[in-house]
Amino acid sequence: MDEQGQLLKIPEAAARLRISRSRAYEMAQAGELPGLMRVGKLLRVSARRLDEWVDQASAGRGTPMG
Repeated sequence: MDEQGQLLKIPEAAARLRISRSRAYEMAQAGELPGLMRVGKLLRVSARRLDEWVDQASAGRGTPMG
C-alpha cells in the first residue's frame, strides 16, 4: 500500500509525532488524533491525514499537541 492509503498503528503514529505510545493512546481516546478510524476492533490512523495535520502545525496554523 502506498503512502496515500497507508494506515498506521497507534505506536507508529506516536513515532511519527515523536510522542510516547501512552500519549498517543490518550490522544486517540480523546479523539485528538486526525484520521483515526476503527478497523474491526483495531484502531488505525491515516498516515496522510496525520502528515497533513503536522504540516499545518508546522506552517503556523496551530499546534498538534496543544
